[in-house]
Amino acid sequence: MADRCQHKATECWEQTPWKLLGYWLCLCLWAWIPTVEAKQNTLIITGSDTLGGVVTAWTRAFQASNPDVAVEIQAAGSAAAPTALAEGTANIGMMSRAMSDGELARFVARRGHLPTAIALGRDALVIIVAKDNPLSAIDRSTVDRIWSSTRYCSGGAAIDNWGQVPGVASADRLTRVPVEPVGRTSISGSYGFFKERALCDGDLAPHVAQLQGFAAIVDLVASNPGAIGYAGLGFVDDRVKALAWLQPSQPPMAVSYATADAWERYPLARTVMFYLATPPDVAPGPLECRFLAFIQEPQAQQTLRDHGFIPMANTNNSGVTTGGC
Repeated sequence: MADRCQHKATECWEQTPWKLLGYWLCLCLWAWIPTVEAKQNTLIITGSDTLGGVVTAWTRAFQASNPDVAVEIQAAGSAAAPTALAEGTANIGMMSRAMSDGELARFVARRGHLPTAIALGRDALVIIVAKDNPLSAIDRSTVDRIWSSTRYCSGGAAIDNWGQVPGVASADRLTRVPVEPVGRTSISGSYGFFKERALCDGDLAPHVAQLQGFAAIVDLVASNPGAIGYAGLGFVDDRVKALAWLQPSQPPMAVSYATADAWERYPLARTVMFYLATPPDVAPGPLECRFLAFIQEPQAQQTLRDHGFIPMANTNNSGVTTGGC
């Protein structure tokens, strides 16, 4: 095509403007074709920053055995995934929650069908405080009174200082210290999930600090005696204390990987997801299928565990499904 375009330039350089325009269109098409071919071999994964770490590890290992594949990861937050898939700017959407009814409706309006949903693993949010905080457990009513302005779960008064928190002794040095709640930004899937499950879908209080990632929340809570936050279990380290969850007529539930079998009773347990733009009854493209097959391999499933997730075993005990491949 390049030879034809160059020959065309010689013929039509001094011809009519329409012929000259044809030459430039021809030349642009020739330059554009390699870009299209390169994009066809690029895996673009958009969405949850909670999944960003494990997906980055997966793609690096995938590229080691598939050097012809380029990868772009855009971990802006779960809310970015449905739009990117609907508009065709991503191959895979990663989400720390399921798509909402509204997101599914907008996707169907754009594409005419539902997306393919693939469960990757289980995760749990835990409430965290500074290491020397005297609190050891917390219930939903207290969480609601700390984080929410509407307080749909509790109906109680707002908690402003640690002396109002059940379980903190009146003589404790924290009694007069303000409670400083912190959470995720609104684009994060964890933000919406926490509002729904912990706050009965209530509104956040205006003084709740909103941070971009769980690592930032852990850093802040570790360094601030008055702070209280939430984080994915895989992000929690020994600088902070994870609180047990109190439920009526049940012993406190200490959330850990050892108690994963009991997570069905834990309201902040969730399933992390991949979504594809293809209909559920249609096989994805070959590139997506290669990657989905790769993440089922035992080493990739171990990587999922290493990043703090419990793999979802299918009927063959080999991890996630292949999304119709």
